[in-house]
Amino acid sequence: MTETVVLFPGQGSQPRDMREHVGGPAPELVTYLEEECGPDVFDRTEQEAACRQPAFVASTLAGWARLQALVEQGTVEWGDGAAGPMAVAGHSLGEIPALVAGGVLDARDAIRLAHLRGSLYDEAQAAGPPGDMLALVGDGAHDFAHGLDDDDLWIANDNSPVQVVLSGAADAVERVRKEAKAAGLRAVPLVVGVPAHTPMLAAYRDRLRAALDDVPVHEPRIPVWSCTTAAPMGDVREEVADCIVQPVHWRQLLLALHERGARRFIDTGPGHVVAGLAHKTLPGVETPTSTDLEEAHG
Repeated sequence: MTETVVLFPGQGSQPRDMREHVGGPAPELVTYLEEECGPDVFDRTEQEAACRQPAFVASTLAGWARLQALVEQGTVEWGDGAAGPMAVAGHSLGEIPALVAGGVLDARDAIRLAHLRGSLYDEAQAAGPPGDMLALVGDGAHDFAHGLDDDDLWIANDNSPVQVVLSGAADAVERVRKEAKAAGLRAVPLVVGVPAHTPMLAAYRDRLRAALDDVPVHEPRIPVWSCTTAAPMGDVREEVADCIVQPVHWRQLLLALHERGARRFIDTGPGHVVAGLAHKTLPGVETPTSTDLEEAHG
């Protein structure tokens, strides 16, 4: 039996023209974005996480809409007569659109939540102290990261057998970047602007959690897996808030879903970021994107 999981990427895989990407399959999402963030929302995504995060959530929801359209047309099947995917999961920010796909959040509420989350990131960046994130890529990335001893640095993402992301104080990140390159690893700075997935954002986590009390949460129609616990979500409000201070265990999530029978992982992003991580972690599984499937059946 071929079981399918739908994946929602996090920041870093947004399309260049998000308005066009969103407006085609899901014009209502553009309306939600402009109502929440203003008519110039897409023009401000480079400068403001308060615009970038909700716009990105809309772009992955547009990928979900494309995928659903292909299923309704009968050109894509979930697998062996299944009525839907066995699970959905999102990487960091991607948990918000995954919760929409799972029936837990409404799309409009997801846009509002992403706007708030992004606003908190903007505030954290302005308040300091400076923080950064750094992706380490290579066969020795895990050993290098786990060998570090620095109170200002944390392992933020365990993405694949050959990719780890560090997060923390900007000076510590820069110091380790040089050390990693000297050790023969690729060291790629991530443009996030804050030390995400670390205790440095604890105060902002608490504010996000308080705001979530006003967000309606429904019972899931599709199991939604947490990227921090690598298991089905339990207390949604707590886990969404925890995500900005807890490490992302993406590799462990993929392995757990594979153990449950998942053999196809569809990436809703316009790129192949989380599809690529699935391919590196689970060689031999199918890793198409919704855009790949649309082009193949268009």
